Amino acid sequence: MAPVAIAELAAFNAADEASVKDAATIPEKTRLAAFIITEISSSTVDPDALPILLLSAKIILRSSDASSAVLKTPSAIDLYTSFAAANDASSTVAVKVLLNAFVSSEPSLSTELKVHFIQNAGLEAMIALLQSATSASLQLQVVKVFHLFCGTVPSITTILVENHNLLHMLISSLCYCVRNKPESPYIPPPIALLTTEILRTLFSIACANPHYLTAKTDESLFHMMTQLGVVCVDMLHKPQQTPQLYNLKLDVVKLLMVSPED
Repeated sequence: MAPVAIAELAAFNAADEASVKDAATIPEKTRLAAFIITEISSSTVDPDALPILLLSAKIILRSSDASSAVLKTPSAIDLYTSFAAANDASSTVAVKVLLNAFVSSEPSLSTELKVHFIQNAGLEAMIALLQSATSASLQLQVVKVFHLFCGTVPSITTILVENHNLLHMLISSLCYCVRNKPESPYIPPPIALLTTEILRTLFSIACANPHYLTAKTDESLFHMMTQLGVVCVDMLHKPQQTPQLYNLKLDVVKLLMVSPED
């Protein structure tokens, strides 16, 4: 059945791409997409199935019906985590699937999926992806995963903070965003969104582990926090000519306010 469904979905999509989108085909496309994900994610995935699985995910993410439940299973989480870790054109869509599953699920299911994700090295895969990603839009989606976990699973912040690679990547990315064009008061929208997300993720970490972040006994961590302090000051010194910069400065101030006095 799966090969037939794949062929039908591919034909539907090709017809839509070649002409005006046909709203009448959306329910059928969504049904086929849900069926394909259910069938394929429960078995060994053929690499050739990747394009159709990504297409299926895109169709379901655009829909508002119950079909999205197929993306909120442990097997689907594992499947799209592996796609995300590939760091290629499929990664951004795959990370969006993960975010959708974690955010839009019922609280009990969301917790179950997050625990599964953590226990199956999902966070490690996201840290590796953040280290290798070169696209600001992909980096933004990955940082959103960390922000989500810090905000909803407080105990996870200890794991994240103890991973110096993650903190280093967050702070290095923040430095790049702020200093990329120091002569310009403007920050391109994708970079501004990434800057905001990094600041808010660091804020969540700082709220849960304020004293750990300023531990002077760890030389590498202390150096990273010094870098963070310097880049925060750089942001506050930028000319306040746009609402965008004003809002970014507010996020900087919030982060500085949760830092311990020592």
